[in-house]
Amino acid sequence: MRVNLLEKDEGIKIQWLEIVVVLIIIFTFAAPAFNYYLNYVEVKNLQQRQSNWETRLQALRPEERRYYRLEEEIANFKLPERVELEKYTVSPFFLEFAKITGDDISFNNLDYSSGKININGRAEDLRSLLDFSSRIFNSEVFSIISLERFQNNEQLEFNLVIELDNRERGVIYNE
Repeated sequence: MRVNLLEKDEGIKIQWLEIVVVLIIIFTFAAPAFNYYLNYVEVKNLQQRQSNWETRLQALRPEERRYYRLEEEIANFKLPERVELEKYTVSPFFLEFAKITGDDISFNNLDYSSGKININGRAEDLRSLLDFSSRIFNSEVFSIISLERFQNNEQLEFNLVIELDNRERGVIYNE
């Protein structure tokens, strides 16, 4: 026969089921409380940012009023998007000259006197100058008297003298 001389262990037995139930109850109340705290902190942060933006916005209010006032003034000064030339008296000379002038031609000086136009200008290259002079030659309003060209660095400069003449249609511009 065996005799157990040790005292019977009546220590604490861990009841895992009870611990799990207690933890579930604690998390049931703690999780919403923690979520509420995080939302509270986020709301305070957003309110602080809103306050900062409102301060900046108040500083910009006078500029906004000034901007809208200037925008209104500009709108009052704008011309209509489509200007009808029929409403204005435009010399046929200007209309024809606008048609024959290319984008690659620029003028330094344009002088009109007694039916002749002296033009000092620049062309991007020789081809654009020749195209310009051929459009003048084919024009019903102009006739070329002289053309001189000079090479200055990379720019092609020219002096051109043209005459306003449209006698075929019975209109004389040089009188």
